[in-house]
Amino acid sequence: MFDPARALRVHKYKRRSSVEILYDILQAAVPGLRKTPLLFRVNLNPRILEKYLEFCIKNGLIAREGRIFKTTEKGLKFIESYKDYAEYSDKLEKISENLKAILQEKHIVQQTSGQ
Repeated sequence: MFDPARALRVHKYKRRSSVEILYDILQAAVPGLRKTPLLFRVNLNPRILEKYLEFCIKNGLIAREGRIFKTTEKGLKFIESYKDYAEYSDKLEKISENLKAILQEKHIVQQTSGQ
């Protein structure tokens, strides 16, 4: 599944946070995947993916069924919570940008009216 937001992150060469990596792994593993397709889907090196998979399995976010890794119910809850977090984070960033713009406008108005 194509995720435009993820494509933009990669295009900008922005490093993903640990939480973003967890989200990407859990999202990719929803239908159940073997390790190699999962590796390519989330764009990680094998050692890093192995550490994240160990963490996910230990914490009940992913279940291993033979050679297939599949997101659990707990993992699905994580995905939904992360989506909520990302939505609010984007809104807060836009609000912050608007506030900065308002402050800059006020500053410009004060400079021009004071002359």
